[in-house]
Amino acid sequence: MLLVMIIGLLDFATAYNLKQKLANAAREGARLGSSQPLSDVSSSSPASITAIKDDVTTYLQQAGVDTSFIASSMSYTPTAPFTATYYSSGSYGLKIERTVLIVDAGGATSYATVVTLVYPYDWTYGFNHIIKLLIPSATGAAQIGIETDATMVDLTP
Repeated sequence: MLLVMIIGLLDFATAYNLKQKLANAAREGARLGSSQPLSDVSSSSPASITAIKDDVTTYLQQAGVDTSFIASSMSYTPTAPFTATYYSSGSYGLKIERTVLIVDAGGATSYATVVTLVYPYDWTYGFNHIIKLLIPSATGAAQIGIETDATMVDLTP
């Protein structure tokens, strides 16, 4: 039981630390996106989206996170809200949404940039296997998705 608790503690602490790094990267990307011009979002390859992706990727690399889950090629929807996805496999990767309509409690509207990251986390210490010592019928996924997002109101018209 002690072994299961220790491995669980290590794996969940590692996952939580990773989630914080992902949240910081998403926040940095959304912050940058909020100051980027919206004039290029209707083009097929907007420079503002590329700048956000590069910012998020650089932040994660400097934090020591493997960025291979973010694809190098973009899938882009050139209609509002303008959505760019950099998915490496399935639903793992980076999604950037520009001109997302936000309505506050008073009815005032504004636009925002939303950055979402979904990371494929492999249990570092093998919690998905070790839990079977305590609960033999337990089935744990070898990989789980850690998701985080950040939203910032656009400062530029």
